[in-house]
Amino acid sequence: MGKGVCKGEVVFIEKDEDFIPKELRGLSHDEYEEKKKLLLLNTPAKSSRVGDKIVIITGNLSNAAVLEKKGIDWDDLQYAKAIFIDPKLKNYEKMDIFDPKKGLTPKRVKGIAPANIASLKSKLEGKKVTIEYATGNVY
Repeated sequence: MGKGVCKGEVVFIEKDEDFIPKELRGLSHDEYEEKKKLLLLNTPAKSSRVGDKIVIITGNLSNAAVLEKKGIDWDDLQYAKAIFIDPKLKNYEKMDIFDPKKGLTPKRVKGIAPANIASLKSKLEGKKVTIEYATGNVY
């Protein structure tokens, strides 16, 4: 894993739907597509939950084909500042969304998050933090 620190806003991804921005949740397919186009034109940062953020993966996610079938833009992970993995996720490398052939640069995964990271979701979600790559310390 990497060395150094990363500073930025934290986003937790526990289930597939966590990739979808709040503004787009619960919409029909047509409403979703229309609102997403508007967000891309007017406020591009809101069209993706994970772009330019520190992403902490805390749950097993569907494979890429299932996410795409659901219309979920999982590949926005390539624009994350850094990705940290919950230590409870064993063999995360086997999740096909982390396959370099799918477009996600393996270097985006910077380290393993602290053991208690999932319990800190309500405290950290949307907040700006600093995370040390080597130790996983969050402050």
